[in-house]
This record gives sequence, structure tokens and C-alpha cells, in this order.
Amino acid sequence: MKSKLWILFNLGLLVLFSIIVAILIVYLYFNFTQKPYSLVLKQASIEDCLEKIYTEIPNEEKYQIKLQSRTFTPKENREDAEKCLWNNSSTKSYYLFLQLYDVPTNELKEELNAMGIYLHDYLPNNTWFADFRGKQPILPQQIRWVGAIKSEDKISPELWEGNIGSWALDGNNVLLRIRTHEGVSKEIIETVLENSSAKLLDELENYNLYTVRIDKAKIKDLAKVNEISYIDTIPPPPTTDIVE
Repeated sequence: MKSKLWILFNLGLLVLFSIIVAILIVYLYFNFTQKPYSLVLKQASIEDCLEKIYTEIPNEEKYQIKLQSRTFTPKENREDAEKCLWNNSSTKSYYLFLQLYDVPTNELKEELNAMGIYLHDYLPNNTWFADFRGKQPILPQQIRWVGAIKSEDKISPELWEGNIGSWALDGNNVLLRIRTHEGVSKEIIETVLENSSAKLLDELENYNLYTVRIDKAKIKDLAKVNEISYIDTIPPPPTTDIVE
């Protein structure tokens, strides 16, 4: 009787040991050979993640996006973009491109708002600047593509190439008009400008428009700020027609 109990006891230990070894093997496999998507995303921002999954397709007029900086047709990425968005924190707000298959209904807008997604300025075709407010959404089927807004998309082509009119130059500094995305507070912009050693000269806060002075070398770095939607030099002074 004792020998049978001893055998059963050892078999139990063997089974328990086998289970522990199996759990350890699975743990090591997923952490060192098949790293979970969420762990990979923690190493990069949402914008970097969206850039990594970005693919263009041959021109399809309905979904061709037309910007001053470039014209392109992105490939659908809803499922992969959703994984990128799940890396967002509970408080961080991101401004991104969002493209739909068709014009959104009021019901779809309400559904997007409920999950923390707000459509702002429209871009041709079927694309919006969208505010993703710190949630981890399950993107509805009507969304075709979500993409990062590149720095060159935010700067006028002339300014990007370094062609600056004399009226906007102030020594090594440039006088700029900066537009922010809807919903961005003045406090955020003041912090951004302070970090860039730029000076706020004037504002039309209700229009998300600010006039600033900044070092020429820091303009493209300023365009990397997610809350900024567009940058250009101040307009030239009005010309006066001489009547003889």
C-alpha cells in the first residue's frame, strides 16, 4: 500500500513539474521569439507605428489625397492602424489623417465621438484631420485608412525648400504664421514655443492662428509637433498702386 502511494506521489510531482516546464517554455517563446504587438508598439510612437505600416497603391481617384506637399493614395489599413492606436495612453491626444470610404453620416460621427475620435478640417478626397483623444478604439468598418501627418505636410512648399521672402526675415529669425489643430489650447502652444526658444508675437486664438518669431534652423523641428497643423511665413505687406 505504501509503495503504491509513493508511486502516485512521484507521478503527481512529475506531472506538476511537466506543467511548470511547459508554462516556462511558452513564456520564453512569446517573450523572446514572438514578441507581442503591444510590446513592440511601446518602443515607438503612434505616428512611427503608422509610418511602418504605410503603403501606397496606384492612383485611385476616389481615395487620392491631395495636399500642397504631395498627392498620394494610401492602401487600406484599418485593422493594423487599430493596433497602433491601442498604444495610446489614456490622456494623450493625437492628430492624424483619417480617411473614410464615403461621406460620414451623423450616426457615424456620433459613433466616432463616443470612442474619442473627432473629425475636423476636410481634405480631398474623403479625408479629415482627426483628433484621437486618448482612447483605445475599435475602429468601425467605414474607416478606410489612418495615417501620420508628416512634417513636410505642415509647411508651405516654399518655406520647406528654404525660400523665405525678405519681409519675413528678422536677422537669423523668421516671422511665421502657425495654425494649430482645433481644440489645442494657447497654453500648449506657449509651452511648445518656449521649448523651441521662439517668441509669440500675436494671436488669433479663436482661429487657432499665431504669429511667432523663431530661428530658421528650428522651423522643421517645430513642424514635428503633433498639435501644429500648418506653418507659413507671415504674408508680404500690401502693395500700394500708384495712380498717375
